[in-house]
Amino acid sequence: MHVSGPDSRMDRDLLAFRPDQPVRRVGIRPRAIAAFRTLFHFMRSPLTDSRMAAISHSARLVLACLALEDGEEVATEAIGAGVQCVTDYMERHGGETADLPAWLKLFGGSRSHFQRQFKRATGYAPNDYFLRLKIRKACSLLAASDLRIAEIANRLGIADPYYFSRQFRRVTGASPRAYRTHIAQHEAETG
Repeated sequence: MHVSGPDSRMDRDLLAFRPDQPVRRVGIRPRAIAAFRTLFHFMRSPLTDSRMAAISHSARLVLACLALEDGEEVATEAIGAGVQCVTDYMERHGGETADLPAWLKLFGGSRSHFQRQFKRATGYAPNDYFLRLKIRKACSLLAASDLRIAEIANRLGIADPYYFSRQFRRVTGASPRAYRTHIAQHEAETG
């Protein structure tokens, strides 16, 4: 698996990769293998927004499973189910504002326990994960439509397009306009 992008340093650190040791042998990890099979299945299908989200989720799950110590796989099974319910809910409600009470109800625990377990399972705080989900959807809309940036922000439940642009830049490293230009240039070059 090749990992790149603005968050790749975190993934490299999580998996203890070093420049002098870019390959890590992990042995047989049943959950990682299952997550990779799901990832591979979705990558072979035509890409849609929901499949891109599934690919992203599966890739993060593969990395998380590989980062676990050998005895941790069984212990994290119950944690993953509650977090999975919340991330599924976030996917369905990506055009809305963050809804911590609904997330807590789905997870079924205290706020501090939820936030701790969510970050442990996904690598992000719930609000940051939700924002990144919105940014992923924004990337799809920027690439596949001529919608104005303010319209995209509005579709994602973000009323202030300037706030949206700042958050987009923070997550992707580029402004929405620059991202759209880069995608258009790439498509023109690859025909």
